Amino acid sequence: MHGLKVEYCPQEIDTEFQPDPECIKEKMEKAKAVLFESPGNPTSRVIREDIAKLIVDIAYEKKKWVFYDQAYRHIYYEGEHLWIQKYTGADEVVVTIESFSKDLAIPGFRLGYMWGPEEFIKHAAKLKGYLTISASNIAQKLAIIYLEKELKEKYLLKVIPEYRRRRDAAYNALTKYLPEARVVKPRAGMYLFPDVSAYIEKMKVTDVEFAKRIAESKHVVMLPGSAFHPNSNRYLRITFVTEPPERIEEGIKRIREYLEENHVI
Repeated sequence: MHGLKVEYCPQEIDTEFQPDPECIKEKMEKAKAVLFESPGNPTSRVIREDIAKLIVDIAYEKKKWVFYDQAYRHIYYEGEHLWIQKYTGADEVVVTIESFSKDLAIPGFRLGYMWGPEEFIKHAAKLKGYLTISASNIAQKLAIIYLEKELKEKYLLKVIPEYRRRRDAAYNALTKYLPEARVVKPRAGMYLFPDVSAYIEKMKVTDVEFAKRIAESKHVVMLPGSAFHPNSNRYLRITFVTEPPERIEEGIKRIREYLEENHVI
């Protein structure tokens, strides 16, 4: 709407998808705002505290906006969520974006909210009214029940151990059946984002074609990395929270079968 140009700081598997602090300093010289998330999608990366603090410090000094997307803030298997709102000046420059899609597991309802400096939220509410009016009543009533009856804590106590079990199954199957893939075991989030360039290059196909062929021949569906950014065309996004461990392992085993049938392994 405002003709802004998006600038990126690369996030690669070699640094466990952490953005380069020097790149952040350079880009923020001219930037109007910074958008980042933790835990991430598709990488499940948890932002390093020194990097997050750097972003807030520069934003506060130079009066830039920081949009912090923390939709996966409760989906942790090791460690704790980083609340950047604690840093000096954050109350003046940080706008926090939240969602019920992950901890309540209602992604289809698209129910979320934001909080931050009063003046910003006042204008954001105006814009929201022009764009989509409001979230559905059913979704809002569901969220009220969820919060008032303290169901969030009960739900998370039940699902986090299961998500962890499924994460471990996915990671172990990947390292077992696809040894040339490079993968980071996430501390949070819902996804593995393996670098499968070793196999893609041998087949001489794009990541999109690679994912398409496996979906068609083995009925295993993954998102190609380039769906998120053109420079991520070496990766695949694998969601591990929606299937039990045995089906996760079976899916990754089928990927190996496809590679063997095509003489890649």
